[in-house]
Amino acid sequence: MRRNQPRFSTSFTSMILVIMTMIVIFIWKGSSTSSIQKSAHASVPSTEVRISQIHRSSVQIIPPSGEVVEEFFRTHPDEEVRIYLTESIAKGAIMLSWKDLGAPAAFALASDDRGQLVPVLVLTPELFVQKNRIRSQMIILHEYEHYKQWRDHVLPASVFVLRKVPEGDHTQLCNEKWHAERLAYHKECEFGRNHSLLDQLDRREGLFHLCRATEQTFEPTLKRLLMLGDPMKGVCSQTWDAL
Repeated sequence: MRRNQPRFSTSFTSMILVIMTMIVIFIWKGSSTSSIQKSAHASVPSTEVRISQIHRSSVQIIPPSGEVVEEFFRTHPDEEVRIYLTESIAKGAIMLSWKDLGAPAAFALASDDRGQLVPVLVLTPELFVQKNRIRSQMIILHEYEHYKQWRDHVLPASVFVLRKVPEGDHTQLCNEKWHAERLAYHKECEFGRNHSLLDQLDRREGLFHLCRATEQTFEPTLKRLLMLGDPMKGVCSQTWDAL
C-alpha cells in the first residue's frame, strides 16, 4: 500500500533557511561554536551548541540549500523519519549541525548554553548529493535509531555525548557503543530489505555485505566493518575483538 506523504508546514523550511543563514554568519566570523537555530515559529529561544572540544575539520563545509534538505526528509521512505523526525526538527526538539565527524551523519548529544544535553543530528553535505540518495536514506534511518536508543533509555546518554574520549579503561563505553551499533545496523538492514534498497548499494561497500549476512555471520561482519571505518575503532578495537 502506498503511504500518504505528510504535509509540511512552512516552519520546517523556515527552520532550515535560518540554519543556513546562521552557519554562513558564523563561518564568516570564524566562530569556534556552531549556532543551531530553532524554527521561526517556536517559542523557545535559539540554542547554541558548544562542540569546540570535538576535532574540527580545516575544510570549510558549505551546506546544501534548505529546499534540498527539506525535500530529502519529506520523501524519505520510512514513515517515522518522514513524519516524526521531520516534525521534531521543525519544532527544534532535534537540532541540526553541519560538521565533519568522520562520517556522513551522526546522532549526538551536545551541551547547550545552559549546560543541558540536547539531541543533535550532525550532517555533511555529501549526504544530500543525489547519487548518494539510497545510501543516505539508510544512514538517516540508522541515526534515527540512535536517537530512539537515547530517547527510550535503551542506552545511557554517555554513549552519544560529543566529547573527547576520556583517559582510562574504555571497556564499558566500547561495549555500549557495540550494542548501539549492532541494534542500529540491524534496523538499517531491515529497512533496506523492506524498501528494496540493498541491490542499489555499491557492491564494494561493507554495508552491502553486512545486510546479506546470515544470523551467524552478522556480528563477525559488523566487527570488521566497525574496525575499518568507525571513528571509535582506535579506542575500541581490542574490546570489540574480544566480544
